[in-house]
Amino acid sequence: MKLSVLLGGLALVSPAFAIFQLGCGETCNGVIDAFDLACSPDTKQHHGTSSDLAVCQAESQPYLSTVAWCIHSRCTSASDKQIQQYWSWVQGNRKVTWPSYESVLPTSEPPLVPEDLEVLNSTVRITDESYWAEYVTQMTFSYIERWHVRVGYILIILVVLSCLIGTVQYLHLTRFYATHSTQSWRSSKTMTWFKKHLVLPALFRSSHRRPVLSSMGYLPSRLAAVFLGLFFILNIIFLATPIKSVQPNTWSSSRKLEVNNYVANRAGFISFALLPLTVLLSARNNPLIAITRMTQNTYILIHRWVARICALQAVIHSVAWTIQWYWEKPDGSKFRSEAVMPYMRWGFAGTVALCLMVGFAAWPIRHRSYEFFIFLHIALGIVSLLGCWYHMDYRFADKYGYKNWLYVTFGIWGADRIVRSLRMLYISWPALTRKPNTLAQAELVPGQSALVKLTIPTRLALSAKPGQYAFVHFASLFKPWENHPFSVASWSVGGEDAEKGIEEDKNSQKGSIPSFTPGAPHITMIVRAHGGATGRIRDTILANRGPVVLPMLLEGPYGHPQPLDVYETQVLVAGGVGITALTGYIQSFLASPNKTKRIIVVWAAREAEFIQFMLDHKLDGLPNNVDLKIHCTGAGAEKLEGKHTIELGRPQLTSLVKTEVAALLEGERIAFFVSGSGSMSDEVRRAVVDSIGDGPGQVDGDRVNFFDEVLFMTPLFVCCERDLFKCKAYEIQEPFNRARLYARDSGATKVERGDPHKDQGPRMASRRENRMAAAQNDALMEFENFKKKYLLVNKHVTKLNSTLSVRVEELNDQLAMLQLENIRLRSANISLSAQLKRERQLKGRGSDPKTVALIDAATTEALRQLTAIRNALVNGNSGQQSPPTRSIPTPPSTSPAARIVGPVHPGQNTRVPVARAPEFPPLVESSESARSAKSRRRSSGGMTTDEEDAEAEPRITKRTSHGIPTPSYLESESEAELESKGRRRAGRQSALLARNS
Repeated sequence: MKLSVLLGGLALVSPAFAIFQLGCGETCNGVIDAFDLACSPDTKQHHGTSSDLAVCQAESQPYLSTVAWCIHSRCTSASDKQIQQYWSWVQGNRKVTWPSYESVLPTSEPPLVPEDLEVLNSTVRITDESYWAEYVTQMTFSYIERWHVRVGYILIILVVLSCLIGTVQYLHLTRFYATHSTQSWRSSKTMTWFKKHLVLPALFRSSHRRPVLSSMGYLPSRLAAVFLGLFFILNIIFLATPIKSVQPNTWSSSRKLEVNNYVANRAGFISFALLPLTVLLSARNNPLIAITRMTQNTYILIHRWVARICALQAVIHSVAWTIQWYWEKPDGSKFRSEAVMPYMRWGFAGTVALCLMVGFAAWPIRHRSYEFFIFLHIALGIVSLLGCWYHMDYRFADKYGYKNWLYVTFGIWGADRIVRSLRMLYISWPALTRKPNTLAQAELVPGQSALVKLTIPTRLALSAKPGQYAFVHFASLFKPWENHPFSVASWSVGGEDAEKGIEEDKNSQKGSIPSFTPGAPHITMIVRAHGGATGRIRDTILANRGPVVLPMLLEGPYGHPQPLDVYETQVLVAGGVGITALTGYIQSFLASPNKTKRIIVVWAAREAEFIQFMLDHKLDGLPNNVDLKIHCTGAGAEKLEGKHTIELGRPQLTSLVKTEVAALLEGERIAFFVSGSGSMSDEVRRAVVDSIGDGPGQVDGDRVNFFDEVLFMTPLFVCCERDLFKCKAYEIQEPFNRARLYARDSGATKVERGDPHKDQGPRMASRRENRMAAAQNDALMEFENFKKKYLLVNKHVTKLNSTLSVRVEELNDQLAMLQLENIRLRSANISLSAQLKRERQLKGRGSDPKTVALIDAATTEALRQLTAIRNALVNGNSGQQSPPTRSIPTPPSTSPAARIVGPVHPGQNTRVPVARAPEFPPLVESSESARSAKSRRRSSGGMTTDEEDAEAEPRITKRTSHGIPTPSYLESESEAELESKGRRRAGRQSALLARNS
């Protein structure tokens, strides 16, 4: 990378545009270039250079002598050194050498150029009118070209300075202000507002790590969006300003053509200036990462947007020149004549390749086929740079210094590749010795056919840190560009053997897989085999019927840890395999205690097997100041074993953030670190932003911070043993084992080992059979997933049926009790009605003893039948628990709570409101006596039978507030009320006897 920085610095400070330091010489060259030459009249182009034309000019004595005399006569104030420098530069092609300036300079003044001269055949002297007209044009062009250079520098410096802000923030966080202070500028209201509204929040409130617009990509953060928006606006502004137009102009016949020419050249120059910046931002060994302490994902985000603007400027350049040619010749002849030239073809190829690079770098393509994206990205990048190179070479050769931007681009790209190779050589040196026991070993996990175990010798353990990652290169699969990143979760250097490397196992038998010396620096990964490289490795193992040996290399490590150690409280949130990114920070905290006093680990995972694996290998033996909270969102949580409490369902992250922020002591700070899904990261980010401020439950911006770990496109994550550097890798899309994967023999516990020194290609079965076997295993896995889901649903349905059965039995008991109560009330109603009729007959005239006897007989018969029905109901429910004996209840309360009907349990004296008792038709009485009694009452002015019934009705029943009649004997009456009723009854009887007498 030092080489790339050196090349970039030399290109930026080199006098690439020193052409305009001698304006008189460029004016002479521009006037004389208007003439054709006899040696090569068909190679004439605008601005003047191509390979053939440069050779023709070098061989044309009239041309050289005319230019030399013009410089001699017009550049009287220039020194000999300036003239010599310009004479060397104006040649424009390093492959062609002109004679010296002194050798071609005429000794006498040549004649004036004829007005009708078209082909330059002799040395001439240009006129003053043509010289000064060209001088104005050249000075305007010089002004525009200088601003081309300044605009390119401004855009590059803007990006670099914006990235350096991260350096200032890191230094203030870790060095200058490692402790919280209310007097610090970071605790001020201005910085709190800045952090709450610009630094931490997403562009929109709840979407930053989740794909938007139908999974078309991610939105940048709000601060990044502001920067990128400013960068885009400056690119648009610099297209049109500053531009100066002068008419008349020897190159353009109108102001419209002149301005369009300048805009087209400005767009092309900006596109060239952004090329080295685009490559630098994408480099793995970008020096800005080490300087600014910003993550590579941040630089990749800026890289994508800078590349899009670079491609847009290239398109504007091409379209503007196409419009220019159609404006000059509306019939299209100018465009057709330019389109067939080599510089035009290469420029078109470079622009199209650049646009295709941007298009194929869309998130859906990177997510679904990362290997295809990498291959196509590199191939199109090479085509684009070659197109730019030959576009300039055929158009201007080495003139104007446009190629300097390409030199810087090639230097950055080459330096990054060299440093990557050196890193890979250092870390993977044991594998490069080509000894049998130093190559990577690949085998299937015992009992499973979709998990591949890779054991790779490496020195990665010697320099690993939390938050770092490395790349795996599959060198033997005929695709050397394929490499997959994985994160380092923890590390361990294994004693003396780690320094000696891998030793050969003396006890291994011939033909067996060589074993690795315990304590030697190597890693073991478990990778889920899908398509691409991992799928081909699985197919090779299946074809070999056993383990195979592959030359597999590591590159790295890259990245740096987040500054979590300056916070008193750390809240580490993980989802699924994101826990592997947290274990490195936990191990670092346990190995070297720092300012942190308490760590809270919140982990949510769907697979119970994965949770149990981590509990057994990585999360056991944690100290008391590490609070582990595990949430299982899938089935099988009841089978987990361990001392930690495991909750069901997703964690409430928003309430967790509020609780921990509110629990901060005075002067303490807290950091939230998320390594998981996009929704989880966005939820914690939003909650942290809401906790910043000066309101209730909020703190200033210096006391709380948010960090997140972006999961890579290629999902290999490492989980390492403590006693030995053995790492387990899992895929993001399918964390761990969503269900138990199958082998052909479900009871197999070992994989038959073969000879690793024999042919590793397909031997016993064809590649198609291997794919069919893998597809069969995948189908079995899907069937097992479906079976587990079906059993889980069936379990829930059974539990629901049991609950409903208990509820139905309770309702049946309650219904039986209501029926018994209703029958009892009906019996009481009949008895009271019969008593009332009997009293009426006895008190009235013409009492008939026969009628009274009939009433008594009917009443007795009705009571007997009701009693029989009640007994039958009680005997019918004898198989169930009999309802309790109920005493005469008190009147029901009129409050709403007392009217709620709930389940009735045995032994519970619950008041049950019943329905209104049915009304029976009145008993048959003598029609003559009834009519005579009624007529007598009317004639005497007494009460009729209906009136008397209305008077007697309140004594029989009373309607409650909810419409249910209540018998009068259920009402609790005082002694005064009973005496008053007795006096009224006696008065009515006396009056009745007086009328009858």
